[in-house]
Order: sequence, then C-alpha cells, then structure tokens
Amino acid sequence: ARGEVLLHEYPNCMGLCYSLACLYLGFGAFGPEIPEASVRAEHLLHTVCESKDTTYYISAAHSLATLLIRQNQCDEAETLLNNLPKNQPEPEMLYPSLYLKQGRPADALRLVQQQTFQSLLHLQTNLTALCSTEIAGDPALRNHAHDIYAALEKLFAMGTPLADFIAVEIALEDGNLDKTAQLLLTASQ
Repeated sequence: ARGEVLLHEYPNCMGLCYSLACLYLGFGAFGPEIPEASVRAEHLLHTVCESKDTTYYISAAHSLATLLIRQNQCDEAETLLNNLPKNQPEPEMLYPSLYLKQGRPADALRLVQQQTFQSLLHLQTNLTALCSTEIAGDPALRNHAHDIYAALEKLFAMGTPLADFIAVEIALEDGNLDKTAQLLLTASQ
C-alpha cells in the first residue's frame, strides 16, 4: 500500500514503478498466483516499457515477457522479446571514464551503481531460473545456484530476501519436508 502511495506521488519514477511490479510478481512466486497482483504487475511493467527509460526498459521487458509466458500469451511475449536490442555494444560502459575525465566523479559513481544494479537483476533472474527443476533437474546444481543467489543478496544488502524462499521451494520440490520445515522456521525468525 505504501508503494502505491509513493507511486501516486511520483508517477514518473520508473525505478519505483519497476520495483513495485517486481514486488507484485513476487507474490505468486512461491505459492498460488494472486490474480490481482499479476494484473497490477503487468500494468506497471507495460508502463515502464512504454516509457523507454533506458535504466529499466530491458529488465522490465524481460519481466513482462516472463509474466506473459506464464499467462500463455506467447505471441505478445515473443514480439516483446524480438524488439529488445540484441548484443549491441553498450555506450554506457564508457560514460564512467568520460565523467571522470570531465571531473564529474559523482556522475560516474551514480552510473556505475545503476549499471551494477542492472547486472545484478540479470544475474538474479538467471540464478532463479537455475533453481527451477524444469531447467536444472540436478539438485546439486540447483543448490549451488541458490547458494550464489543468497551470497549476492547478502553481499549487496538487497532489500528483497528471496533466497530463503528459493531454498524452501527447492526443498519442497525435492520432497524434503524436514528441511522445508527447518528453512521456514529459520526464515520466520
């Protein structure tokens, strides 16, 4: 509710819009999907994609495509994915050096932080996929991907501690109810 209030106050803040969409998407990640949350997430992701905000566009498009695939809207998801840039050199990688040469270290820092955040989002998405039995049936690989995800969460003090939920999902998929119970107890403390 607080996020929606902030979004109402700052409707053009695509970072907030994208973060709220991710939060809504997370509601259905480890249990039954909540239709209202998915509808709201889809709307917010469309808003970010339509804004063409370069900081969030690609991540939002990926998240929206993922949601559309889950909803069996594969044609729309494919169109969205086909319109994403393909392996183009990123001029953003040169801007920090440029800003430093221009005596603008604060701008260089801000940009490097944004780039690091985007890279982390991509890495989290891939690691989450590796935790899935559909992609990586090998429990050792899934547990290893989870451990890396958890380490990144801790290292970067991310505000969305999903690693505990991923561990619970892996334990459930493996049929290990004792481990599932222990993980749920630990996560609730």
